[in-house]
Amino acid sequence: IDYAIRAPRVLDDGEAIQTGRHTFKFLATPHLQHGWGASLLFDDTEKVLFCSDLLLQHGDPPPVADSVFEQAASALSKSQQGPLHDAIPYTTKTGATFARLAALAPQTLAIMHGACFRGDGARLLLQFERELARVQGA
Repeated sequence: IDYAIRAPRVLDDGEAIQTGRHTFKFLATPHLQHGWGASLLFDDTEKVLFCSDLLLQHGDPPPVADSVFEQAASALSKSQQGPLHDAIPYTTKTGATFARLAALAPQTLAIMHGACFRGDGARLLLQFERELARVQGA
């Protein structure tokens, strides 16, 4: 049974929606995580980027950390050794997509698997993009 009071609305890349006091921006990020239909959400009000599997970390990290790069880089390198190699393929658009995310100046990166990061999210995203390029030989 569907209890929605209206039909779903498809958002265009970059389109913003308001939900109470928050403004969210939909970001199409093809191939940045998993596949061509990948996307992220940015809370422009609180400067939170919901990162999905970007910067994932293995183990049992704390909920929030001020440093996650080493753990995320390690997880990226380990994934290249198994069936999830190239889960984030480095394409001709990867650098520009990371730059677009960094330009949002996120203060929190809400990472699905691992500790969330508080701090200079732009710097961390660009640092991770360079590591992704290095690991994949791009």
